[in-house]
Amino acid sequence: MKSKTLFIDGDGRSTLRALLGPDAPPARCGGAGVCGSCRVKLAGSSALPPPSSADLQRFSAEELASGWRLSCLCVPAGRFAVEIPEIDESGIADMALRSGCPEPDGDRAASAESELPEISRFAVAVDVGTTTIVTELLDRGARKPIASDSFVNPQRKWGADVLSRIEALSRAGGEGVDAAASMKASLAADLEKSFGRLLQKIDVAEGGIVKIGIAANTAMTHILLGLDARGLGVSPFVPAALSFPDLPARALFPGLPSEYAEDCAVTFVPCLSAFIGGDIVAGLAAAGLDPDGPPSLFLDLGTNAEMVLASGGRFLCASAAAGPAFEGGRISCGVAAVPESVAEVRLDGSRFAWKRAGSFPAGAELPPPPGLCGSGLVDFLACALDAGLVRPDGSLAPACAGGVLLGGGSALSLSSGDVRELQLARAAVRAGIGILLEEAGLSAADLERVYLAGGFGTFLKEESALRVSLIPRECRGRIIPAGNASLSGARLAAIGDNPADRFNAILEKSVPVPLGGNERFNALFIDFLEFD
Repeated sequence: MKSKTLFIDGDGRSTLRALLGPDAPPARCGGAGVCGSCRVKLAGSSALPPPSSADLQRFSAEELASGWRLSCLCVPAGRFAVEIPEIDESGIADMALRSGCPEPDGDRAASAESELPEISRFAVAVDVGTTTIVTELLDRGARKPIASDSFVNPQRKWGADVLSRIEALSRAGGEGVDAAASMKASLAADLEKSFGRLLQKIDVAEGGIVKIGIAANTAMTHILLGLDARGLGVSPFVPAALSFPDLPARALFPGLPSEYAEDCAVTFVPCLSAFIGGDIVAGLAAAGLDPDGPPSLFLDLGTNAEMVLASGGRFLCASAAAGPAFEGGRISCGVAAVPESVAEVRLDGSRFAWKRAGSFPAGAELPPPPGLCGSGLVDFLACALDAGLVRPDGSLAPACAGGVLLGGGSALSLSSGDVRELQLARAAVRAGIGILLEEAGLSAADLERVYLAGGFGTFLKEESALRVSLIPRECRGRIIPAGNASLSGARLAAIGDNPADRFNAILEKSVPVPLGGNERFNALFIDFLEFD
């Protein structure tokens, strides 16, 4: 047995499809990354995608860093090399057989999805974020997404963050009651529209969608279900509920089209506490963190920075109020991660070079960028520190008293107030991590893996995160982008086997670690204000 290396040009297909051809049926697990028989090692791509949740469970951090992926889930860009392990002289045909596929020129076996009746083939997964909401149409047979949609959470009119919305719910008199009803109605209505847009992308038979899985933080779950969320805004921060029975879909979304079965049910991922919601429980399930394995840290960095340390048979969970800086909020040059925003900054000699989010036609004339999104802001700050334009205490160099200018055709600049907001957010995250490590009796050097979930974590460059001390420098080489882990967990709720058992197993081993009023947290927060 020996390995064979092939060179392929990325064209939007999975690596397995590129190897076997577009008409080949999926691997024996339906392309869900479960069987693990299509493992390959990739190299040479300038845009090797982050590992999937299945990759994170299958490979070690070292293997992931060296390019190992499950080819059924990996869609790289550009020209790349594929090393297929342990294949004989039959080459690709042998890989096809080991993946559960017939030879490319042989008889075509029926795919897994054809084994299900047409009327019950589909489900929908939903990630209800505070800022952005993502929906996916899932093929239950192939166990994978086939269409997606996203939109801005309509509740932003009541505040950019969760606490602002809870305050709106808590106002005296009818205003709070009206806000609760309006928040629920606006979110449900926009979700119905998104569900309809999914159906514009693929034909679904009447009654073909039988399940909806939803992952959301505790406040968003309460609001969508019409539960009283006011207890989430005042000490002792008591939720109305943490687990939720399945509901008829039309009880929440009365305007669903006929493609949704009459008995279509909605499953919500359960929550752990007021500040550790179903989105984090879903992410832990999708990433496959093992509390009995080597110490690992899971981070979802947003307005509320949720963090979970898996160690010693426990999930130690905390939430730090980081503020909206990582999402571009309260930053003079900051915006959400929208197309055309600056998502990457680097030093090119004595100047800053930058790239936009999104893809655009070659040679297209684009307007100046509207601002920097979270990953671009951290890059910009890291580069400004390296250039000596921002000092370790966060003050600006005298030459930049009016702000650090991005340049390169942009008038955007980083002000001293912007740096301060990023300092505060970073210090909250680092102090929270410090408390969890102390609770477990560990140091940062003991962490084997650090998973960065969410859009900000996916695009955050490791070197920039380390340079601004957002993540301990002892974790260099162990940082793994986990993508939208909440959405991956919502898929489990929609099409997984016994999802309730998986989620409950996480809850049973989870221990909330309060940070509010913790004097040690306050001391660490002050210690981490300065850039070292």
